[in-house]
Amino acid sequence: MRKLLAIILILATSPVMAIGAGTPQVNSALGQPLNLVIPLSGVADYTDQQLQIALADPEIYETLGVDFKHLHQQLRFRQRPDDNNNMLLEVTTHRPVNEPYLHFVLHIKTPDSQLIKNIQVLLDTPEL
Repeated sequence: MRKLLAIILILATSPVMAIGAGTPQVNSALGQPLNLVIPLSGVADYTDQQLQIALADPEIYETLGVDFKHLHQQLRFRQRPDDNNNMLLEVTTHRPVNEPYLHFVLHIKTPDSQLIKNIQVLLDTPEL
């Protein structure tokens, strides 16, 4: 209960509306290395050192009722601008993903705000 209260207090005292993560776009299929792109908002003024993106802590996973899977440790995060200079978060793996449903929790932090974001995607079978 204390962990839940601590998470609620962190989220309640942080200006979480300052940063955001949009709808994920899946650019890979089942049995291929993951290639997922998530639009980011409110992060353009931060340097790479100020913008920290990682998986949420195990306590947050537990509080949200999300199972932490071995696959989550393989996720790699990289931010980059798109052609219109909007920030994107690329989520990739080196190895193929063989689970059709992927559910993980991101923790995005800046010096003055943070965001906990549930990410859920379905991977389609590859087109022949």
